[in-house]
Amino acid sequence: MPVDSSSPFHPDNCRKSVAAYQHEMPSKRLLVKVPCRKPGKQEWFRTHPEWRTPATILTDELDGGTPYLVAHSFREAVGSDAKSVELVACINRQGDVFLWPISIPGPDGRTNTWQDSARTASQKAGEMWVRMTANMTAGYYDLHALPENVGSEEPAWPEDVALPELLEKAFTGHLIDGPNHPIIRRLWGLA
Repeated sequence: MPVDSSSPFHPDNCRKSVAAYQHEMPSKRLLVKVPCRKPGKQEWFRTHPEWRTPATILTDELDGGTPYLVAHSFREAVGSDAKSVELVACINRQGDVFLWPISIPGPDGRTNTWQDSARTASQKAGEMWVRMTANMTAGYYDLHALPENVGSEEPAWPEDVALPELLEKAFTGHLIDGPNHPIIRRLWGLA
């Protein structure tokens, strides 16, 4: 038997659009974890104009390349196993925030074309949406700009967040601050 269209049980009177549900239940995306990684080759991204800091990173090669932040007070004890980087806050088109560790020149001031082109990309990404791909033949990163007719809206950075909180969310449990850290003990042959 057909249901009367004015009945509350008629399917048309039970449906709601996704937009209606989102309007009724507003939510705010919480920043829980911040990965430390390079932008992906198919990822459009922007960089934050102020959220940048020099840092020392040690990559645990035995744990799939997990990056660890080295406390400034412990930098010299780690030696050449760590590298000096600039951590740059990035956001992609999906709103995912991450820290990009860009190598910086060492004490001798020498750089290479990969580092130079990465720094150029991070500066350009402060102005527009970009994508970075490796040009293996030339030995540097190619930079691609998002076409203006696709969308050039400004990124929606998380509110009420500052660089120290990003660092904490990226490196909690991944901070090397003394000689008893398991990675240091392993590097020194003590574990």
